[in-house]
Amino acid sequence: MIVATSGTPCVPMVRISANEPHLAKAPMDIGALGINFPMICNRADAEKAVRSVRYPPNGDRLWGPFHAPFRWGVSMNDYMATADDDMICMITIEHVDAVNRIDEIMATSGIDLAVIGPGDLATSINKRGLPDDPEVIALMQRAEEGIMRSGVPIGGVARTAEQANAMIDRGYLALALGFDWSLFQRGIAAAFAGIRR
Repeated sequence: MIVATSGTPCVPMVRISANEPHLAKAPMDIGALGINFPMICNRADAEKAVRSVRYPPNGDRLWGPFHAPFRWGVSMNDYMATADDDMICMITIEHVDAVNRIDEIMATSGIDLAVIGPGDLATSINKRGLPDDPEVIALMQRAEEGIMRSGVPIGGVARTAEQANAMIDRGYLALALGFDWSLFQRGIAAAFAGIRR
């Protein structure tokens, strides 16, 4: 999918399954320009994520970007010269512990974007599948306020156009408008809408 974005204005970003440097390495070496680190719950988690996307001495990224320069149409030297600055470090705030430590997390230098994940946040307080529960909404508001205090751009999930517009009005700069399964589901439902069966 990263290679498929070549020749388009799309900036490929990859959400990895855990906050581990070795999981971030392959997508970056293929040409991803950002990594979304899940389940950031404290400052140590945030620092680990930041260091994963930068080469020494600024971080711990291992060398080996054999495909990334081709994806971006630059030489290996040019890629290496700007990789630390170009790579987007996105963290996800999606646990009650993260909300309780939001200021220490957001004080970490090198975070480029912080997003709030309502699904796991709800699950972390035993409200699985209830992103609109008042307790979940209160946690999301606390997370939102902490991220905005830090000056780091904020992102999140919008399930409707109305919700997206409200988030944009509050200062959100990045929005997920669906996931692969939900986009397919909506598309298929729209195709069947109005058909008598």
